[in-house]
Amino acid sequence: SSQAIITDNIVRNANNCDDSTTEYNAGIWVENTDGAVVSNNHCYDISGNAGQTSNRLRGIAIGISANDAEELFVVRSNRIEIDGVVGAQVFALTVGANSDVNAQRSVSVVDNIIVGSAGISVAGGSSDATRLRLVDIRSNTIFDGAQTGNNGYCSLSGHLENVQITSLQTDNCAYSQNGSDIAFLDGCTIGSVRIEACSDLRIYQHSSIIVNETVQELVISNCRIISKDYNSLSSAYPAIWGDRCVVNNCEIVGGLAAEGDTGNQNMFAAVGTTIVNDTAFIDFSCTTYNFFSTNTGNAFDVSFRNCTFSDSQVTVLADSSGGRVSVDGCMFDDWSTPGFALRVGAQAGGVDLVVSRSRFITGTATPIPTYNTVEATAKFIDNEYSSSALHSLTNGPHVEETGSGAPSIAAGVGSTLSLIH
Repeated sequence: SSQAIITDNIVRNANNCDDSTTEYNAGIWVENTDGAVVSNNHCYDISGNAGQTSNRLRGIAIGISANDAEELFVVRSNRIEIDGVVGAQVFALTVGANSDVNAQRSVSVVDNIIVGSAGISVAGGSSDATRLRLVDIRSNTIFDGAQTGNNGYCSLSGHLENVQITSLQTDNCAYSQNGSDIAFLDGCTIGSVRIEACSDLRIYQHSSIIVNETVQELVISNCRIISKDYNSLSSAYPAIWGDRCVVNNCEIVGGLAAEGDTGNQNMFAAVGTTIVNDTAFIDFSCTTYNFFSTNTGNAFDVSFRNCTFSDSQVTVLADSSGGRVSVDGCMFDDWSTPGFALRVGAQAGGVDLVVSRSRFITGTATPIPTYNTVEATAKFIDNEYSSSALHSLTNGPHVEETGSGAPSIAAGVGSTLSLIH
């Protein structure tokens, strides 16, 4: 088909597929098309056939053709009801690219309401040459969702150039152990992802690609990120987020390793720069897991600017490389129960640590312990301390503190200490 337009329909009783591993029940299905607009439709009663035990179901499905054309695929203002069917092949809305899709095609999924389903799936082509150019997923709401396996309520796969996810809302949704709101599935490679204005957000990275970055640039703004059920921006493998990660004006609540999580969980695993601005960490715990980790052998740069840490502990660890960690204008409040506020280290190479214009209050345990920081430096500049606890820095050749307050550093084995007042 070409330029298909399907609008203002009521679709029901589309549930006659029998027990099949190849066929689907579906409300609207557009096959192998050059451009499509599917809008203002209501699909319901599309599941529930007694013979459909394989749970293969689509609410609205669009298959993008392999023809060489710059086309737009729009799914807008539809209501899709799935009746509680759960399975790895259950999605309310799918837009899938042919493996040879033209790289100039764009997808817009906006203002849809989904009830009782695993949500939205967008798949790009099989290589960078056949990636989708732009994917805009905006103002979609999912009620009473259910999922299984590694799916997210918004699942991305294949090769995509630019992805924008805005105001994704989930209400009364259940999560599988590796489930999430946004999922980057196996083989997914994306140039840029921007996530904005999402509340109670869970993100899961399931790609097994280690050498190639899954997301070259990730920017999260004005979101509330939680992990009270399972995953919150945690990754199944290290070194997968890519060259640059930025978090702006967010709230991050809860630990990385909630009950049921297994494996090497890291909030960020970038190979380059991670910047966290104006973000509040609340009851954030990662004693076993890491806020940031890399084992790529590349130097890294992690910075926290104007952040607050309440009853929280953050670990920045490099397995096989050195780098730089900077903390500026931050506040650390009550880290006694976690046991430390910020832990920095590298198993090889040096980590240069700079902490400036920050406040440390009410904690009794060591605020900043470092470990295995061979050939590193640590500088503390114009900080304020309401706690009597000292930083304990080990294995670093030189530590400096500048400011008018009392000394706050206990230099450990292999370290030297300079106080400049």
